[in-house]
Amino acid sequence: MKTFIFENAEPESLGISPAGLGDLIAYSDSLSHENGLLLLSHDRVLLERYSASSETTKWNTYSTTKSFGAALLVLALDSGAIRLADNVCGRTDMTVHHLASMTAGFPKPSDITCDAELLFQPGADFAYSDGGTNILRDVIIDAFGVEDIGVLLRDRILAPIEADDWLWDGRFSAGLHMTVRDMARYGRLWLRKGDWDGERLFSEANANLATRASNPDLMKAYGYLWWVNSHGQPEPYDRYGFKINPIFTPRVPADAFMAIGASRTFILVVPSLELVAVRGGTGFVSIQSGDTRLSDESRGFVDSVLAALVT
Repeated sequence: MKTFIFENAEPESLGISPAGLGDLIAYSDSLSHENGLLLLSHDRVLLERYSASSETTKWNTYSTTKSFGAALLVLALDSGAIRLADNVCGRTDMTVHHLASMTAGFPKPSDITCDAELLFQPGADFAYSDGGTNILRDVIIDAFGVEDIGVLLRDRILAPIEADDWLWDGRFSAGLHMTVRDMARYGRLWLRKGDWDGERLFSEANANLATRASNPDLMKAYGYLWWVNSHGQPEPYDRYGFKINPIFTPRVPADAFMAIGASRTFILVVPSLELVAVRGGTGFVSIQSGDTRLSDESRGFVDSVLAALVT
């Protein structure tokens, strides 16, 4: 089996202006001085750059961690260990689908339990919930009968793609620390819909399911633990203490999807462009900060990447 390695390409050879890449670097620096960038196009590295950091820096990814939970969800669906329609929390009106799509009604705090008071009845609306994703983690642990979900992530996902420079406390909501290169490997796995150079780690069908809007009538921008663009731009969101502007503009291909962390750590994947763009960052901008800063900065990153690469 072919082993993936990071190989550089000259931007000019792909018709890409170095000036555009310079603008992207400037935008990344404006978000936080300490940052790392890696752009992978057609399996070639167009840009790898570190400011006040290095290739070995493990970035606190915050909610970018949720996208790694998506891989474990897909593994569970592939194996039949769980189904999206399975009831959870001892309720007949709440399912795995609701937990994974942020439509269960749980509030945001990461330490809530199944008996928490709901913001709305399951399936009636969308509300971003760290706690709901951690309950989903518990459902997956029970389904697989494992004690350490980090071992499952390592053995089934990260070791096969040779991502070996990371630390994780086991939460789906946050807690993963990882290098830019290992995040790029993970993005490449999703770019290839679960295929890693001939070794299939999860199914293409469920990869597609996770990276399309799971409840487009409620929130066009969210799949299963990924921010998505499959159904176009949603209306600005302002409910339950959250303000979220569209992350993707009309120029962004419909198959784009993205993981976003409060440190402005991003994994952007655009399969139609054979593109993975990763940023490791610092600081903390909460999605529940009362303003749209995190979604606006995320959109700025996407726009800067495409401005640099799409000519």
